[in-house]
Amino acid sequence: MEFVLPLDAAAATLEAAGGKGAALSEPARAGLPVPGGFHVTTAAYREFVTSTGVSDRIRARRGRSRRRRPGHPGHPGRRPDEPGRRPDEPGRRADSHGPCRAGLAQ
Repeated sequence: MEFVLPLDAAAATLEAAGGKGAALSEPARAGLPVPGGFHVTTAAYREFVTSTGVSDRIRARRGRSRRRRPGHPGHPGRRPDEPGRRPDEPGRRADSHGPCRAGLAQ
């Protein structure tokens, strides 16, 4: 199990180096100019968060943040009978991709 890979490593796949790492690896292997660097692998991240107990803290925080997010049924600022907001209400964007989709369809 490797924790660090060269930027142009063929082993820098989505699973091993994440999306950004895999995306940077391809042009680096092709000889295109990319910023110098290296990959800290997903195995290194998993080992770190497991061995330090950080993974437990992440899970605990994720659970709390999901319950407290505005609009979530468990959020203290929302009544249980309050419906969700419609896209045309203030604070929500309407479908901003509509004009783009129409132009592409032509």
